Amino acid sequence: MQRCGRNSMLGAVQLDLLEDVMDKYVRAYLTEPLERVGAIRDGVEQAELVALAADLNISVQSLRKALRVKGGAYRCSADASERILGLMALIGQVDTMVHRHNPDAKFGAAAWLGNWLNNPVGALGGIRPASLLDTMAGMAILSNLLALSGSGAFA
Repeated sequence: MQRCGRNSMLGAVQLDLLEDVMDKYVRAYLTEPLERVGAIRDGVEQAELVALAADLNISVQSLRKALRVKGGAYRCSADASERILGLMALIGQVDTMVHRHNPDAKFGAAAWLGNWLNNPVGALGGIRPASLLDTMAGMAILSNLLALSGSGAFA
């Protein structure tokens, strides 16, 4: 799913007003591609990976393995940062889909996605979605599948 033009859906004024209160995952989802490139090049801090694992209700070790992220350095490599930010955007996508239909919903998108990632999905031939997190092509497949399910269409 292409990320270009998503901000135009909200309008510039609305986006500015929401920027301060938007969840970090929704911001990751709505980030323009050039901004994302900058964040990827800067590198995601390891502490963010730990927080992401907690939000997903999975172990840091499992998340590192799924995303192919090495520990040790203060910041992750650009390759690893791209996958981390991609996963954060998937959480934001789920949150956006839910709140588009029910703005007042109290929904834990990260916890829901963490559960979904670790269970076999028929539309993926029975594999666990987490097995696709190690490439951006795999994340695109997951994003498309989530979008299809959000629209009521099933692959």
